[in-house]
Amino acid sequence: MSENPRTGLIVLAIAVGMSLGLLGGCSKERPLNGGTERHRVYLSAQDEPAVLFIFDGDADSLIDSLRMPSEWFNIFSVVCDQAKPLFATQSSGMMRMYRGGSVEPLVTADLASVVVGLDSRRDLLISSVGEVNGTIAPLLRIYRLSDMALLYSDTIGLNTQTSLDRGRGLAYGIAYWSEIPGGGVFWTKLCAYDYVNRKLRRFWNILPDSTGTGYGIRRFVIHPDGRRAYLATERADGARLVGYDLEHDRAIFDLPVSGQWGEPTVSPDGRVVYYPDQGFDDDHDPETITYFDATTGSILGVIDLHPYRAIPSVPVRPWEIRLIPGTDKAHVSCWSRGGTLLVIDMGTREVLKAFYFGIDRNRPQIPTWLDVGPAP
Repeated sequence: MSENPRTGLIVLAIAVGMSLGLLGGCSKERPLNGGTERHRVYLSAQDEPAVLFIFDGDADSLIDSLRMPSEWFNIFSVVCDQAKPLFATQSSGMMRMYRGGSVEPLVTADLASVVVGLDSRRDLLISSVGEVNGTIAPLLRIYRLSDMALLYSDTIGLNTQTSLDRGRGLAYGIAYWSEIPGGGVFWTKLCAYDYVNRKLRRFWNILPDSTGTGYGIRRFVIHPDGRRAYLATERADGARLVGYDLEHDRAIFDLPVSGQWGEPTVSPDGRVVYYPDQGFDDDHDPETITYFDATTGSILGVIDLHPYRAIPSVPVRPWEIRLIPGTDKAHVSCWSRGGTLLVIDMGTREVLKAFYFGIDRNRPQIPTWLDVGPAP
């Protein structure tokens, strides 16, 4: 999603809070430590200014936090390249791209609503909204990461896009995003764009009704095989999780969920879809991560996150899930007052640890983007 779903919330004064200890363990099908390779977890948080938290992904401890220059209050996207994070800050329609702990931006551009990804050639993809010939339009820009040379810039779609798939396991040359057809209200088209040949390869209108309007797409992920997509959607009668066969243009399953903002994640073996369900309402939020069979949509299990509220009266709203490669461990960022990062054993469905940031009953301290990469 290019736009922040909680538009208008400006987060103030994040302080690193205490963390809970390990809650226990049991035998695992895969280790929680992925062997000799070490990992870092990067979590961005809105504040004045924005903050990037850096965790040891194996020891589950906070290593450092990087605070942006005072005028940059929003980190819109973070991805990891090799052992350094790349992250985009945004303020007043201006985007700046940083790498690692450098205070000097790699690139500055007049862009808004920025989402960042890397393709398999390690070129940097930036999906955004900017001005083209005096008109605000969605853009796809591609930079060569070694020297940040602009390789490509083109308008995409008919209206603002919401979610750029961040290139996990996808071939070089194809970017996926969802968009609003002209004059529409919801992001109802999933598009595959060939940015090498500069043409729309294909688009899908997800389960259109009698008027031809498909489901509104809020978040999505492409299966590692490239043949399926899993979409967090909305329509008039509520939120849905849709498994979609991209080859045959048909739904695999279409299931009701409580909220449409969670980002689906596919397990490394491609068999399970993890869905973090935020819901809509403080009194009725499910606060769950549900395991769905990636082929049938049947429910395989549920993790209840109610016990991990930073503040008893405020729900934990799981948002993004990032897996540590080669293990069953995942890190989950949560939209909640105070801000929460959970460490979960996805094999046993155990919450191993919780980090809380700047617990404050009056301020919506909200982590935004999350990624995992190798340690330096």
